[in-house]
Amino acid sequence: MSGADNSSCSGCHVPFNFIRKRHNCYNCGLVFCKACSSRKSLKASLAPSTNKPYRVCDDCFTKLQKAAIMQLFFVMLKLEVRRISPVNRLKRRLGFLVYQEMLPDSHLLSHSSRIEALQST
Repeated sequence: MSGADNSSCSGCHVPFNFIRKRHNCYNCGLVFCKACSSRKSLKASLAPSTNKPYRVCDDCFTKLQKAAIMQLFFVMLKLEVRRISPVNRLKRRLGFLVYQEMLPDSHLLSHSSRIEALQST
């Protein structure tokens, strides 16, 4: 059904009239009143260009915001994974091995005696 066929808002279902104008959502394509489509987005799927924000309904705005947040989260996660590269993991492992070498021999003995005690049971 095209937007011109709708005689009422797809959000609040109040009929359009001379005062209550119809506005298209540039994401879902449905028709809404000003109160139900008060937001704008650069990511609207039906927008002719991404250079300026276009009106979207409140539900689409929320969905687009959540998608943008998830995209940002995955970009940051990807950057974090790159930061912990195999070289950095190797450095961490080497740091742990150096730390073990610096421990007093009594620590190593107590650790090995615990292992022997576990094996004998």
